[in-house]
Amino acid sequence: MINFFRQFKIKLKVRVFLILILILPAIMAGIALQSSSKIYKSVDQIYKNYLFSIVNMTTVREQIYAEFILLKSHIISLTEKEMIEYENKISQTQIKLHLNLEEFVETLDKGEEELLLTKFNSLLIKQQVIRDKIIQLSRLNQDVQAELLINTEYKQSFKLLQENIEKIIATNTAGAQLFYESSHVNYTDIKFYIAVATIIIFIVSLLIGWLFIFTISAPILKIEQVISTITKSYDLSNKLPEDGNDEITNLSRSINGMLLSLNEAQTRLLQAEKLASLGSLVAGISHEINTPIGIAVTMGTTFERNIDVFLGKLRANQIKRSDLDVFEKDTREGMNILLQSLDKASTLIRSFKQVAVDQTSEERRLFKLTDLIEEILLTLNHQIKQTAIEFRCDIDLNIELYSYPGPLGQVITNVLNNSIIHGFQDQAEGTIDIIAIVKDGQVELKIKDSGVGIPKSRIDKIFDPFYTTKLGQGGSGLGLNISYNIITGLLGGSISVNSEVSVGTTFYILIPLKNR
Repeated sequence: MINFFRQFKIKLKVRVFLILILILPAIMAGIALQSSSKIYKSVDQIYKNYLFSIVNMTTVREQIYAEFILLKSHIISLTEKEMIEYENKISQTQIKLHLNLEEFVETLDKGEEELLLTKFNSLLIKQQVIRDKIIQLSRLNQDVQAELLINTEYKQSFKLLQENIEKIIATNTAGAQLFYESSHVNYTDIKFYIAVATIIIFIVSLLIGWLFIFTISAPILKIEQVISTITKSYDLSNKLPEDGNDEITNLSRSINGMLLSLNEAQTRLLQAEKLASLGSLVAGISHEINTPIGIAVTMGTTFERNIDVFLGKLRANQIKRSDLDVFEKDTREGMNILLQSLDKASTLIRSFKQVAVDQTSEERRLFKLTDLIEEILLTLNHQIKQTAIEFRCDIDLNIELYSYPGPLGQVITNVLNNSIIHGFQDQAEGTIDIIAIVKDGQVELKIKDSGVGIPKSRIDKIFDPFYTTKLGQGGSGLGLNISYNIITGLLGGSISVNSEVSVGTTFYILIPLKNR
């Protein structure tokens, strides 16, 4: 019967009740209609003035992240065409950012939020000046100066912008919570008056009145619960039922659409984090490959010079036996060095190609775990060699998985980066052990570091999105959250962590040998 009543518009049900019960039921219906209207307006105001603002500021954050990645790419660009392409993308990002700011201004509250936006705009102008300097330096091939500027002034500005966005979102969340509490109080009071009015009328009006109230209050309570969950935990997985045909159902559809938009924004942020990780991989491999290629070019130049000298003596009939012996010796030694350098460069390129292909696709294939670990450590070599960290592997060479090497490699890379950046931030040296065993058709992968450890107050939050102690300093707070979603979702396994301060941190990853 409740579902039957939900198929009718609220206004139509009010007219029917007025005809059936006349005066007292009309009073009760008026109170109920007024309460639903107030709560509807409160919820609608939360959606328009607060949650929609959070969507806009989340998108602004995404554009700021995107600009940072594009600037990094501009610096390492090799051609004028690539530079122009990245500059166009930066301009498009700025246009989207300002459009979202304009939409945010439409729902702006006077007072603290207005002051925060003023400060944000001031910081944004300063960042744009720094950005233009970086582009100019990059265009002049002054990449070192550009990299220095992006790692100092730009990162500081980036950090301040992120902090300002967090404050704006916190202000919106507090406002939404205040509106929620106010709506809840109003709803409780009005429900009491409706109950008193219901008791006065005879049994039929009680039944009809109860049906009328329940078909309004139950969906509204569900809306309140979802909004409360969002404001407290940022959980966007909730969805309101759309099993009616009344105004509240329309509101539920609107809120579901809003939640979907928020989810898509979060997905775009996660994708931006993946691209940032791949960009870091490209930069690292480029740095590593410069050495063997440089040696190969040097040896090629030396060969050219030696050949010219040798041919000059040959044409002048000045060749001695000793000259021929020296030429042969130098040529063989140089050829050995040249071949070794080219072989090292070839190995780096093959490893990078496999890792890059895996990280940009989600294809399932058969692979050895040791091969995947070796490729990951090779691509991280530019970070590892700058530290005194010793990597130790204890993995059975025969462990094979039929799974997704790209996502698994991304998880392992994120965990290793977490250990390097956070675990050894105050330590000059240490060890990272990577251990894998097969148990009951599953691989148990243990990554253990001897770093500073994680305090108990933080260990329960490390898999939460945007939680990081390095915001604005290279940390986005998405790495371990992405890892958790990959392990528990695509790979069908589990991930947990155990840590003690000053002792170290251990990540436990359990995934099936064969992914179905």
